Amino acid sequence: MPSIKLKKSSKRYRIDPELRRSVGRAAPGSVERLQYLEALVNELCVTNLIDYKQQIVANLGNFAHDPRNCPHLISLDVHLIFLEIVRQHLQIAPSASSQKKTAATSAKLVSLAVAGFCNLITSSQNLRLRFSHSHQEISPLFTCLQSPTLEAGTLVNCLTVFVHLCAPAVHLQEENCVFFEPNCSTTAFHTSIRSNFPTSLSNNSSRLTSTMVAPLAPSFAPNTTVFEQPNSAVLSPISRTGRKRISLVKWVGVWMALSKARLTGLVVSTALAGCALAAPSPLVCEAFLAHPAASLLALGLGTTLTSASANSINQIMEVQYDSLMKRTRMRPLVRKLISPVGASVFASTTATMGLSILYVSTNSLVASLAAGNLLLYTCVYTPLKRISQVNTWVGSLVGAIPPLMGWAAATGSLHSGSLVLACLVYAWQFPHFMSLSWLARQEYAHAGYVMTANVTPQRARAAALRHSLLASLICFLGAGGASAGQVNWCGGLVAAPFNAMLVYYALRFYSTPLENAGAVCSAARGLFRASLLHLPAVMTALLVCSHCGFATGAV
Repeated sequence: MPSIKLKKSSKRYRIDPELRRSVGRAAPGSVERLQYLEALVNELCVTNLIDYKQQIVANLGNFAHDPRNCPHLISLDVHLIFLEIVRQHLQIAPSASSQKKTAATSAKLVSLAVAGFCNLITSSQNLRLRFSHSHQEISPLFTCLQSPTLEAGTLVNCLTVFVHLCAPAVHLQEENCVFFEPNCSTTAFHTSIRSNFPTSLSNNSSRLTSTMVAPLAPSFAPNTTVFEQPNSAVLSPISRTGRKRISLVKWVGVWMALSKARLTGLVVSTALAGCALAAPSPLVCEAFLAHPAASLLALGLGTTLTSASANSINQIMEVQYDSLMKRTRMRPLVRKLISPVGASVFASTTATMGLSILYVSTNSLVASLAAGNLLLYTCVYTPLKRISQVNTWVGSLVGAIPPLMGWAAATGSLHSGSLVLACLVYAWQFPHFMSLSWLARQEYAHAGYVMTANVTPQRARAAALRHSLLASLICFLGAGGASAGQVNWCGGLVAAPFNAMLVYYALRFYSTPLENAGAVCSAARGLFRASLLHLPAVMTALLVCSHCGFATGAV
């Protein structure tokens, strides 16, 4: 089995008191519950106090009663930790036979670990399927059956695990849970258990007082301190009523997470801004003038659906890497709130609907730009993230296309004003993403992403400063002038304070010594927040000034 080494240290990992107080209010499967379970696992790995380990293992085992906690527990490798505890303490128990107290505490810890593993097996179909086809990993449980120091309850829990691996269809508890996984009717475990099970059982058969499988809850010591008792509704027998349906509200939440709602909102806002800036120009097309509100609505809806499709495909392609990053491990595909097939259906449906709406309700140029952007994001940018740091430059092109879509929706063509607006958004993305990737560069490196921030850090800081200056210059010259063929000087002047703010934070990020990691991260965080304020403020200034008619000069 994979070796999960438990660190031995006298240092205790302290769980945040606020996190401890809020765990009772955290719903199973929530982010807060995952954070608390992660804190428990960290605490278990750094303490060498046997009594404290017993308490933590008992808590993890109790959480395993609820199938809704199983995805979090499995993602933290709690099942492997349980097996490693059993293996380690069964190895040291014989050498400590002369010390009765040490042997007793080790036996109790093994008993709690076996009970917790039993709870996980009975609650998770994925684990049953995995271990039924990889029975060598549970060899410590066979060793338990041969141990003369363990009590009958531990042996019964071992047998319970074997029963569920031999006949996984007998356990129906999770059929009424949102994390229910289809039963597997076949198992490879029974093909080899005959060579291990009878011999192991015969060594301790006299210890069993009943052939009935005991309930799992009594396997924990009555005086064990726990932070949360198992939900009685989960432990009660459930009749075969079929899978519990997820409510429409929860499905909407899943779809929004697949769509990366905040990123999609930014894409739509830049597309609408491009359309609004082009609307007062003499190049506006008759189709837009005939139904301006309907055209704006179609542009917004079509862009939303197309962006949702692109982001969903991105998550399908990166699900195995998202689970390795803290900022992405709560995405719906990682948490298995939706299957890859379901996400693919969602992505294809939204792409078809979005492109159709743009083609029918705006014009073919807008639909072509949207389709090209969809392919650029999914087929070029997404795979390039693991190959070359050039992915940031390609990704910025993806972000620069929505303003072109908005301009084309209003005018039916592309003009110098639209290109300047696209250049503004292109340049803005560098200080925005370079600062963001700097804050998460260790996670990106761990997941195997090739980002400038973790490959050539100084280049990332220089790119952020260079493009901040470029964005300010473009904005001052009248980015996306309200009237085609005119420069919006007033808009550039009004946006000057925001441009100065962006350049200031970019310069601070660039000039902070790399040796002072904390100060660099603080500067990156300041630049990221400044970028979040900069683009909406500049767009608002340009829109207000353009529709107030403050435009002079010619390009």
